[in-house]
Amino acid sequence: MDEFDNITKKIRKQENKQIEFESNIKDLQEKLELLLVAQDKKKKTQDYFLEFQYRKKRKYQEMYDVSNNIRFARTHAISTLDTLNSNQSHYIEHEFENVLQKIQQEIEKTEIEITQNKVSIGQCNSLIDNLYGQRSITIGK
Repeated sequence: MDEFDNITKKIRKQENKQIEFESNIKDLQEKLELLLVAQDKKKKTQDYFLEFQYRKKRKYQEMYDVSNNIRFARTHAISTLDTLNSNQSHYIEHEFENVLQKIQQEIEKTEIEITQNKVSIGQCNSLIDNLYGQRSITIGK
């Protein structure tokens, strides 16, 4: 009976591990959903920013082209175009890209963790099946 009890303990331990892996998968899937939502929001924000930049550039470029003889309008158009083409504007665009890359990396990492947990569950199932087989043999002795 000692061997039977020992195998039963191993079975329970593997079943607990399996439950833990399933819980981890659930948590990771929730995290993945949140990451996908965040990625979508960041993309929309980036698209809005880029569209805004494009419209402003186009508007002030047209103003610059039309305002040959109007000094104030031409100066204003030039300064606004300089601002829109500035390092700060490029920095913001770059930051959007960096954030989206970080989110994508986190998504990929989470998907890998989910896959690893699923593989671990499969290994636990296999081990549990083997242990049940060993326990059956022990009962037959």
